[in-house]
Amino acid sequence: ILAFVLWWVSMTYAEKDIYMIRSIAQGPR
Repeated sequence: ILAFVLWWVSMTYAEKDIYMIRSIAQGPR
């Protein structure tokens, strides 16, 4: 059950993390 929770959290925050990384990377440019 713990593994499933960790997987769900990682999948849920994956999109937000990628969006933040893209925004920060494209910021200076």
